[in-house]
Amino acid sequence: MRCKRFGDASAFLHECEPFLTVHDPETNLILSNAYRLDDNPPSPDRPAYMAFVEDEKGISLAAIMGHRLPLSVYARAEVEGDALTLLVKDLLEWQTALSIGQPHSDSHDAHSGRFTKVVAPQQVAGAFADTWKAQTGVTLMQGMHMRLYQLRSVDHPGRTPGHLRLASESDTLLIARWYLEFDKEATNEQLSVADAERIAETKIGNRETFIWEDGGEAVTMVAKTRPTKQGIVLNAVYTPPVHRRRGYATGCVAAVSQRLLDEGYAFCSLFTDLTNPTSNSIYMKIGYKPMRDYYEYEFPLGGSGRS
Repeated sequence: MRCKRFGDASAFLHECEPFLTVHDPETNLILSNAYRLDDNPPSPDRPAYMAFVEDEKGISLAAIMGHRLPLSVYARAEVEGDALTLLVKDLLEWQTALSIGQPHSDSHDAHSGRFTKVVAPQQVAGAFADTWKAQTGVTLMQGMHMRLYQLRSVDHPGRTPGHLRLASESDTLLIARWYLEFDKEATNEQLSVADAERIAETKIGNRETFIWEDGGEAVTMVAKTRPTKQGIVLNAVYTPPVHRRRGYATGCVAAVSQRLLDEGYAFCSLFTDLTNPTSNSIYMKIGYKPMRDYYEYEFPLGGSGRS
């Protein structure tokens, strides 16, 4: 068994993409990050981690962390603890090497490769947290409990008042405000106004944000993100409280999903927060089927390395 680390996304994809593609959308976070890093390679001021562990059966585990993104880990169901130990040890070696290479960087600086979160299937996430503690003495804090859903055909709901359209430049301030509200509601955190405006401008410019409009008023948004060769993810599903319980989110998600399937994607997928039973119910009504539960674990601030 060995852990192999990569500094180049194309080399990582050359060896790991067949394994990841077979398990898409469970591996979407890793695949999409690898594609981004292939287009925008890591650099000393934008470090990235890419690695896999292989045994006699082939690749059993893969992990990636793009600049300022959570560490994403995926493993075969039968992955052994030794594989996670190899991964954690390699992560710590990588982090140490970055610190040596940037002697004046603060431990919280982007140069340091500091880990903020790990996202992985439920059993893998728990085993990773146990392994991290065994190797470092640091206890990770359990965060969001999510469920991954996949859709291959839409079960169309009854008629929803209104229609779908792409968000346009004139919607930027509205979408930015909705991102601020969505982030606060979904994560109990707060984007800055500047970050929300930047996200809105980028998503609208890339034609990735959709609006459901009723009677000339925008009432719901949905975004698409992280395309792979087979599928694509929906996220940022948000309806302001004043417009809720009218079926707008259901109609919008169904229409966007159908549009993406018509464009040639084999499936759509999305993650839900399991503390929100309403959203989980909405998605299942239009054909999204649960695949696997995921957990986030958060690294204590300043406590991502050895204790």
